[in-house]
Amino acid sequence: MSLKKTVGIKGMTCAACANIIESQLSKIDHVEQVNVSFATEQATIQSDLEMSDAQINEHLNKLGYSIRPIGSASREDLSFLNQHKLILALFVSLFLMIFHMSPLGHYIGHKSNQWVQMILASVVMAFSGRTFIKGFWQFLLTGKSTMNTLVGLGIISAYIHGFIVILSNSNDPIYFEAAAMIVALILFGKWLEEKAKRNVNSELQALMDISASTAMLFNQENELIEVDARSIEVGQKVQVRTGERASVDGTIVKGQVLVDSSAINGEAMPTSLKEGDQLLAGMLVLEGIAVSVATKDGKSSELQKALDIILSSQSSRPKIQVLCDQISNVFVPIVIVISSLTFIYWFFVSDIGSLSLAVNNAISVLVIACPCALGLATPTAVMVGSSVLAQRGLWCTDTSAMERAEKITDVVFDKTGTLSQGKPQVSIYKKLANNHSTDAMAYSMASFSNHPLSISIAKSFTQSKLSFLDLESFEEISGKGIIATYEGEKWYLGSLKFMQDNGFDISMVPDSESTIVAIASKNVIEGLFTIEDPIKENAKELISYLHSKGKTLHLVSGDRQIVVDRFADRLNISHRSGDVLPTDKARYIQDLEKKGKKVLMIGDGLNDAAAMSQATLSMAMDEGIDAAKAVGHVIIKGADLHRIVLFFEMAKKIMSGIRSNLFLSFIFNVVGIPLAAGLFYHWLKFFLPPNYASIAMGSSSLSVLLNALRLKHSLKQIH
Repeated sequence: MSLKKTVGIKGMTCAACANIIESQLSKIDHVEQVNVSFATEQATIQSDLEMSDAQINEHLNKLGYSIRPIGSASREDLSFLNQHKLILALFVSLFLMIFHMSPLGHYIGHKSNQWVQMILASVVMAFSGRTFIKGFWQFLLTGKSTMNTLVGLGIISAYIHGFIVILSNSNDPIYFEAAAMIVALILFGKWLEEKAKRNVNSELQALMDISASTAMLFNQENELIEVDARSIEVGQKVQVRTGERASVDGTIVKGQVLVDSSAINGEAMPTSLKEGDQLLAGMLVLEGIAVSVATKDGKSSELQKALDIILSSQSSRPKIQVLCDQISNVFVPIVIVISSLTFIYWFFVSDIGSLSLAVNNAISVLVIACPCALGLATPTAVMVGSSVLAQRGLWCTDTSAMERAEKITDVVFDKTGTLSQGKPQVSIYKKLANNHSTDAMAYSMASFSNHPLSISIAKSFTQSKLSFLDLESFEEISGKGIIATYEGEKWYLGSLKFMQDNGFDISMVPDSESTIVAIASKNVIEGLFTIEDPIKENAKELISYLHSKGKTLHLVSGDRQIVVDRFADRLNISHRSGDVLPTDKARYIQDLEKKGKKVLMIGDGLNDAAAMSQATLSMAMDEGIDAAKAVGHVIIKGADLHRIVLFFEMAKKIMSGIRSNLFLSFIFNVVGIPLAAGLFYHWLKFFLPPNYASIAMGSSSLSVLLNALRLKHSLKQIH
């Protein structure tokens, strides 16, 4: 059995770090798959044996990384440390600029000025720039390169060049102020990036924060005590009051509350819950007090399932992200080669070349190149998208669902429980005889049965305020009907076949595509119930939307063909197939896919699971069977089909956000690297100084993150 473990990772500075960690953790025995997300700073490890944090940490430490708790606290600690590094780098860089450019440097002498600059630069390198130097050192030891490798090589090159100039008494310019300024400006960019990243993560963090950490539990002496919510077991009683969030899933046994369940199912309006209703972990009590009995333990709530799905989906990758990762893997070595060629050209080949110009341009190339923007382009958009989708009641178990949605040509629906409510209701009740006891008998007989058709008949009389009759006998024949005795008289409630088997004449009952249940006594059919499975609210809106997008719609169901045809006609679905077995459903999908169609399968039952596994994209109704949800790329919370419309609209926006992010990062590197290398000098008469290059590098990642924030805002406007 495969086990999944998600851990936070401390020390990642760019997307290339994620690739290196994946490679290292994949070497651990029994590990089957590793997915690391730079955007969430988390790793999801799938293995056939349980892994300890210590075992994972041991492998991470070899690369200079470590495990951190999942949550915001460690992010804040890291941000606090980076602020101190940034302040020091900016402060010292200011002094370096004064000594390098102002007349102040001349008062202490040229040589002394150079030594002062080197000492100040050493302070910045040792404390603020240590991360970058460490990245370059790890590259020498392991051959694994990250963004820190490029920055580290750049500032070390500037530092060594200045040191050599001092020792050789050369008149060449020194770049100590550039080395310090590069560190300061990149740290400033990282600080802004961290703030933007925290904002991007806020939707996901909001979901994590709604989970109550403690609960008020009734102990064996029936006293209220505060306990860790995760320790609660099935069957224990907990109390929740106004202003508190439910800590576990349970059934209310006492009291009544008004709750805000928007964080769980996307329902905007407050909901009133009473005895017998389900109170789910994460629901906020707006008014009232209630006692509930836990139906799941503190670690198995619906909220925790949602978080597990969302966190797991952050590590899944659309195909477009896989391509970006492949580019990131070779990006740093290619940039080092370009930087080396830049140095060679401007020192050995160019007519205006010199050592200082060659060093300047080579360092600028190293500093401006940014694999981070490329690495962040997809994960940030996916993270924002999946978190907002979750708040709208759409759980993506695989983030590639957003990419797949764009390609869908055909949509195949199951009927019962998907487009229909899956709960039979009486649409017509027709009395055929003037017997005053008929209604009360039908209500009483149906109320004693658990059959879905009996339940629907009993519910049809709830507004009639009928009283239960004191039945003298009651017998239910499974799958056929009920025989009961009242005041010495036998009554029958059941199918037309059941009536015929018991000697009743059904010739006067017209043929119907719906299910007919009859009630009879004294050799006379007293009444007829026409029972149908109603169409879900918003089903017609969904069908109309999909038609407008040019999708071909199919209804495939195990129901009788005549029932499927009538249902499809009501919804304007042209392709329909009834009397279909589960294997036939799967074959139906396979045939469409073989014809080049990209199929979305939407279902809810065990008989849909095989078909859903064959489709390009699958959606499962959360009210359905676990087998269907297990293979669904997207789980639709509740019964609101409008959420499918939301998914298509949001997926389109998310993919647009990914493409715009990739465009920004691609254009930046395509233009920036040649500019830094001096390729445009003959036209622009301009060389890019290393400190300007560092500003440009920071702005590239920041632009991608700001674009992700714009995406978050635009997604929230979709209704």
